[in-house]
Amino acid sequence: RGGGGVEPFPLPLPEPVPARLAGYTAPAVPVFPPEIVSREDVAQLFFQPEIAKPGQEVAVQAERFAGKTIDVYWKHSFADGRPADFGVAPDWCAVDADGVCTVSLPPDFPRSRIEILYARGAAVQSGGWHTARGSLDVR
Repeated sequence: RGGGGVEPFPLPLPEPVPARLAGYTAPAVPVFPPEIVSREDVAQLFFQPEIAKPGQEVAVQAERFAGKTIDVYWKHSFADGRPADFGVAPDWCAVDADGVCTVSLPPDFPRSRIEILYARGAAVQSGGWHTARGSLDVR
């Protein structure tokens, strides 16, 4: 596969995985990439700080979704070498009118890297997934 991004999987998504950037739980079943409506129009998400500690609040700049609550499809890569997992976080954060939201890392969050691969406005549950780019390192 070239060109980056995860290709859509032809099966329907299983039930959403709880958003545990506020208390992480690995999915019991694999979560497949959602059907993507746009690969060219990339939604940028910027984390501040880019490197965080467990228990810390992190600001996320997501101007494209100003005034909306967003769902994200994420990849979680662990520093200890465990296989990465993927999941859907419904209603992940409520973005304010300025395009900013805040997420909290739980105190026991593992050393890892979170990458946001796709995002959509949560009010548009029937579709609207767009390729997204944003990552956070937890050390």
